Amino acid sequence: MWAVAEGSDLDEAAEAVRRWLSSAGNDRWLVIYDNYDTPKLPGHDGPGTFDIRPFLPEADHGAILITTRSSQLQLGRPVAVKKLRDIEHSLEILSQTSKRDGLSLDADARKLADELDELPLALATAGAYLHLVPDSFAQYLQSYKESWAQLQQDTPQLLSYEDRTLYTTWGISLDHVKKQSSLATKLLQLWAYFDNQDVWLQLLQEGRDKAPEWFCELTRDRLMFNKAVRVLCDHALVEADAMFGGSGKESRGYSMHGCVHAWTKHLFTA
Repeated sequence: MWAVAEGSDLDEAAEAVRRWLSSAGNDRWLVIYDNYDTPKLPGHDGPGTFDIRPFLPEADHGAILITTRSSQLQLGRPVAVKKLRDIEHSLEILSQTSKRDGLSLDADARKLADELDELPLALATAGAYLHLVPDSFAQYLQSYKESWAQLQQDTPQLLSYEDRTLYTTWGISLDHVKKQSSLATKLLQLWAYFDNQDVWLQLLQEGRDKAPEWFCELTRDRLMFNKAVRVLCDHALVEADAMFGGSGKESRGYSMHGCVHAWTKHLFTA
């Protein structure tokens, strides 16, 4: 299976995986299709959309989980993902990402969790930021409220409370990224024009001809590229590709959560 996946024919690799999943008696598996946010549907088949069904195994066993932000997708049984209802779960996310203990007894941490409306992605972003700085939860909450007010003034078209919450936490992280690395900031801006999945060094190096100085510096070598990406990873804006094969031919790829990518497009391409 691994040998097929490492080959150059992706269609053959996908078909081999489908056959294996459909094999009789092979029923102890779970396949997750994450961030299927642009499904090809009747009347919605423009550039960037695609049909996931050819990649689904022809079997009535096993389990398939598809995550999407599209309310129009009609596959299987929909399960709405709601906000966390127990504040202790929110505090656990803050604790794990910020590497700080005793949050159940911290009144400011509880206020922050409540202000972030128990949204896991916002909590994780805030925690990642607090892991990098000495700010208290009260100080972060103050920065959040100031950024929230500015966001309301600058982007009145953002009607969703959840979007405002997420965009505010990412805005605070972006301000810190700007102080740490100009190359990481430029890379984040550039990412808005790419797909959110699988950006890697060699892909960008193909565009070095007549590129601006900062881009040539960013893509000079693996060390410089990884140094910039690591800043974005530290702030939970980007994550390394878990399926990296380590063959040595190409550097590790990186991806960005679909919601984060939507924010970068709103911020840098509007």
